[in-house]
Amino acid sequence: MRFTGLGSAANSPAGQQYIILKQNTASSHFEGYSLGKARGGSGDYFTFTASSASARTAQVESAPGLQTDVWCHVGAALGRLN
Repeated sequence: MRFTGLGSAANSPAGQQYIILKQNTASSHFEGYSLGKARGGSGDYFTFTASSASARTAQVESAPGLQTDVWCHVGAALGRLN
């Protein structure tokens, strides 16, 4: 993927962008996964999060350093969260 901007839309925290978001419709526990971009003190980075209906969560973050107009390969795989 290639970003043309690293900002956020609407009322999102600075630098936060959802690229892929899949979740259930339950109101008490998020169940699903997301691939997104976040911003920390060292710069912008990718984040992948998966959550189960039993509230177990796993998250992986890339190293910071995302830039605009630079192509990068992004991949993520889901395992089983009990």
